[in-house]
Amino acid sequence: MVLALGVAVFAMIAVFLLAKEVINAVAGVFCAILMIVPCISLLVLLVVNQRATSRLQDNGVRVGFLGADPNSI
Repeated sequence: MVLALGVAVFAMIAVFLLAKEVINAVAGVFCAILMIVPCISLLVLLVVNQRATSRLQDNGVRVGFLGADPNSI
């Protein structure tokens, strides 16, 4: 139970930090709060991940299925 709570808190913090950088701080807080709702959390992860991928690609970083290519960073 404690481990599951720790994982949930870590996921909320990680989504907040990523959304804060990709969108803005208010959206980061909103995304972190939405991570509490089970099915909505998957949608939040998809949206934030897509925005981060788009930003990386706009800056010339190759992004594949397993993440960004370290040689192009």
